[in-house]
Amino acid sequence: MCTHLIRRGARYSIRRRVPSDLIAVIGKHELVRALGTADRSEAVRRCRLEGVRIDAEWSALRAGTPQPGLPDLPHTETIVPQPHKQPARTGRSLSEVLAAWAKERQPQPRTVTTVTKVVNRFRQMVGNIPLATIERKHVVAFKNALIESGQTAVNTDKQLVMLRTLLAYAANQGWMSVDPSKGVRVGERRNAKAVRLPFDLPALKRIFSSQVYTEGHRPAGGGGAATYWMPLLALYTGARLEELAQLRPEDVQQSAYVDASGVQQSAWILRISDIGEGQEVKTAASRRRVPIHADLISLGFIEYAQSVRGARLFPLLKMDSDGREGGLFGKWFGKQIRKLGISDRRMVFHSFRHLLKHAMRECGISEEVSDAITGHTSGSVGRRYGATLYPLAPLVDAMQRYRVHGLVLPERWRA
Repeated sequence: MCTHLIRRGARYSIRRRVPSDLIAVIGKHELVRALGTADRSEAVRRCRLEGVRIDAEWSALRAGTPQPGLPDLPHTETIVPQPHKQPARTGRSLSEVLAAWAKERQPQPRTVTTVTKVVNRFRQMVGNIPLATIERKHVVAFKNALIESGQTAVNTDKQLVMLRTLLAYAANQGWMSVDPSKGVRVGERRNAKAVRLPFDLPALKRIFSSQVYTEGHRPAGGGGAATYWMPLLALYTGARLEELAQLRPEDVQQSAYVDASGVQQSAWILRISDIGEGQEVKTAASRRRVPIHADLISLGFIEYAQSVRGARLFPLLKMDSDGREGGLFGKWFGKQIRKLGISDRRMVFHSFRHLLKHAMRECGISEEVSDAITGHTSGSVGRRYGATLYPLAPLVDAMQRYRVHGLVLPERWRA
């Protein structure tokens, strides 16, 4: 969700209040730009990119030079500053670096939004420091301020990595002599994986015997049918929350393959990709096909998918303020499992992904096949040889062997 998004008639625009120090330069108190689309999902994407562009323009006005910026969106008005009122040049800013980096590297819109928040947070906590004068002490001050504000060590390190991405880019461009953020971190990232635990059998029984599965309860915060299907899909695919939230009905499909005996077969698969509007993947290895487990088919998943009309498999899910389609569901699910008595904070929605990896090892499924199902990247050079998508036959075989011992299936899906 973009907080600056407004609708005028059938089409969308971005509306931003002009900072008080730039009102005299720009000549207005509010800036409105048409985004050139009537599609909300596309408007949200353009709103994020245009927001970055506007921030960079304002930073450039303060600095007194044109900004590198992002490509113009269709039908957008242009700020024409009054030259005699421009502030004196104070040096290139982080916002300008962000705009140039985003234009050149073309990251996912959600990544641009996240990095923008880090830049804004750096400015609030450390100051609006010209790029060329940022020193290591400023980065350390930012790290300390994040920790003092209540950020965890892991989250602090993540934000430092984002800041380092921009500073390293600026150094490579010759805009600063060295990257002052190099080596600044809270602690060893190897401890981060210990933060999450796989769901154990008692926790799974609590989840799948809740009112959602026994009484057809569909709480509004859970996104309708998503409350029933998302945990089950995570249990049987190991897919990430956002990968499931952005699925389209056409991502549930039948695919032909040749089995180990050379016989032509077909299987229902879940396609996880970035080919659809608004769809993103974490890495190249995240693009994959996951055979749909027989338990999901028996519960009515294929019938459900074929009944959905629209752009998303779970159309009632709503974006959070960061534009994540599964963000609000994740918050609802976290609260829901605590109400069910799962008190261990290391168990979250991502615990399904940890569980699938653990259960596949118990079932004797090779790490290579398991990685292909979950979309994990391997460091092996040999695994990068061959077709783009992993062969379907061994994936189907693995899914036929996959079991969570002791778990009783919930009641079949009912609309």
